[in-house]
Formats: sequence, structure tokens, C-alpha cells
Amino acid sequence: MSVLAMAFYLIFSAGEPIKEYLKSAAFILLFLPVINSITKAYSDRKYTFIVSEVDDTACVKNWAVSILQQNGMRIKSATAQQTVLEPDKKFFRWLNHWFGTELVKVNYSEHKFSATGHYRYIDVLDSKARFSRTSFR
Repeated sequence: MSVLAMAFYLIFSAGEPIKEYLKSAAFILLFLPVINSITKAYSDRKYTFIVSEVDDTACVKNWAVSILQQNGMRIKSATAQQTVLEPDKKFFRWLNHWFGTELVKVNYSEHKFSATGHYRYIDVLDSKARFSRTSFR
């Protein structure tokens, strides 16, 4: 933390006295670790959306992939039982490379469909399934 404070001082306020700098930047320097830990905790969490007892899981998979593609995702890889999607936007791809949190994995078997990933994407699927009266049978 002190290294970070000194780096900010040298970069932004090298000419002013250190006491004045610490008074003006105390709020940021004290709460930066708290803000970073909250951001990391909420961006790391994986959520799962499951649809079970479905007659045609391929239809559900195609529906989910098309919804995610409409919401800024693109297919990174696809196999017989799994499709992995990543964000289109450069910032979110950077987060994915840094934290590994921005991928959505769509898995499907004979009678079960599941999508696992960041809350922002899984909530879109959940909301569409609940409120658009989508019938999977």
C-alpha cells in the first residue's frame, strides 16, 4: 500500500509536500484496497442457469446462444456437447484474460441444459426465459 501511495505521489504530485498529498489523497489510498476487493469478489462469482427435463436440448442451446450473441457475445469454441462464448467488447475480453471470469459455457446433454458464467450474462438468459414466456417443450 505504501508503495502504491509513493507511486501515485511521484506520478501526479512530485512538486507538492508529501503531507499535503497524503491529506488530499487519503480517501483514495485508504479505500482503494476495499474497492478492489469488492470488485474482484463480485466479478469472480460464477452463476448457473439450468433447464432440465427438456425434450429438445439442441433447441434450447440454439436459443441461449442466439440470445447471448444478441447481447454482445461471440462463439469462442464449440464442440458436440459444449459451446463457449466470450464478449465482443475489448474491455470485457481484457477482464477475461486477466481474471478469467467473462466466459459463458453452455453445456447440454440429452435432457438437461446448463449455462455457467458471469451474472450479467446468466441473468439475461434467466430473464428471457421467465418473462418472454418461452416454452422449451
